[in-house]
Amino acid sequence: MIGETANHDVTFGVPEANAEDADTVLLCTADEAGNVVAYINSRFAGFGSGLVAGDTGIALQNRGSSFSLDRDHPNTLAPGKRPFHTLIPALADFAPDADHDDWAAFGVMGGYMQPQGHLQVIS
Repeated sequence: MIGETANHDVTFGVPEANAEDADTVLLCTADEAGNVVAYINSRFAGFGSGLVAGDTGIALQNRGSSFSLDRDHPNTLAPGKRPFHTLIPALADFAPDADHDDWAAFGVMGGYMQPQGHLQVIS
């Protein structure tokens, strides 16, 4: 019930029916030359799309399933639109005014909390 100052009936919601099947991997690395990479991959459900790349054994992901082709849906695909997505690896330059680059690669897993999670990591 929503009171005058707060909603006291707060529960964690699962926006998608198969969110419990999520399968995400994050890889961050850097080399001596200062190159950094943040890579995130998610098959999203079970065996991803159910397709395998040739005879490689590599299962193709299906993260596009969270987009919609319905023009009235908030997460529709359209030219110039940036639909919400949870695959958001990140790079941050912690010394933009310095003579050297001081980059960090990072990311978090956790579906819809990821934008907030990124803020928590860098704060």
